Amino acid sequence: MSSFELTLQLFFNLKTILLKLFLLILFTQNTYSQCFEIESILVDACGPDEGFNEMVRFRVGGTPINTATLNVNWPNNTWQGLVQNATTAAKVATLNTEIINAGGCAVLIEPTAGVLPANTTVILVTSFNFDTTQNSFGALTENIFIIFQNNATTTTGHFANFGTGLRTLSMTFGACFDLVTYDRSLLVSPTGQNIASNGSAVLFTPAGVASYVNYGCSAPVPPFLVDVNNPDTTVCPGDSIALTASAEGQQLVIWTAPSGSFSNSGALTTSFTIPSNATGTILITLTATNSCGLEISDTVLVTITNNVVPNFTTTVTFCSGTNAPTLNTTSPNGIIGTWSPATINNNTNGNYIFTPNANQCASPITLVVT
Repeated sequence: MSSFELTLQLFFNLKTILLKLFLLILFTQNTYSQCFEIESILVDACGPDEGFNEMVRFRVGGTPINTATLNVNWPNNTWQGLVQNATTAAKVATLNTEIINAGGCAVLIEPTAGVLPANTTVILVTSFNFDTTQNSFGALTENIFIIFQNNATTTTGHFANFGTGLRTLSMTFGACFDLVTYDRSLLVSPTGQNIASNGSAVLFTPAGVASYVNYGCSAPVPPFLVDVNNPDTTVCPGDSIALTASAEGQQLVIWTAPSGSFSNSGALTTSFTIPSNATGTILITLTATNSCGLEISDTVLVTITNNVVPNFTTTVTFCSGTNAPTLNTTSPNGIIGTWSPATINNNTNGNYIFTPNANQCASPITLVVT
């Protein structure tokens, strides 16, 4: 075989090896992503014994997995295996009672024989000494499996929740694995500040991209909340105001008010028009409904400023052809506006309309000239 033929043969062998390697990596990634995915971490748990109350939420893929093969590499502390016994059953029963009392229509479930069914959501709690009073699951709308680490004494946190630096959590179920990384300096308080605060949590996309939230002392499950972004405000009769809101976990939303009209009462962003004869106040309510039929609401109070009438003289009489009076654009009581027509015709009778500029809560008037 010539040197050219040998080089050519090595080139084709290398292409074959690279192709096989690419297919192996692609197959491995597909297998990993179909097994399970870490979706959220409650990094800064509530209560004095933080190491008992931290939680991880993950989603099982299209094939069931068994907890017997689970291994976790915490950012801090060592993995202690799982436990399921009368103590964990009592904890779950307490949580389920609280969920129902909160208006939920789903429950937490411990696995049977360690099997986590396909396409289910799972919460891993860092201890069976979990404090149910410190961690609300709210009005749960989806059945969730829950498992507990066999941690009887480790109260220090499994996650770093202040300072700077990256921290990584990895989990394996046999040959399946997933890992996520967060930046502890980006953890937030309930008001969005980058400070250490109970309730700090991290959400992860399937690609592992992190976002930082804080829903207070609650489990890392999708919350049910609604918030009107507008502050209480003062407006004029006939005005329109833009309303915006945010909501999570809702099936539908609806704006209501005792008077006035909405451009779209079923959208989070809408416009509200005040009746032209409105007085006093109008309480606008946004109500969100979840899949359990539970309703929560938020409001904004609108105060109506009474209309001011420009106190111009409303009739003027003078002889035809004589000098006509000038139309002032500011009334004696301070209302600024424009006249139409802008000047008086001294040869004919007519009506002249004064229109106030916007945001003065003032009414138009008509001047009759004879």
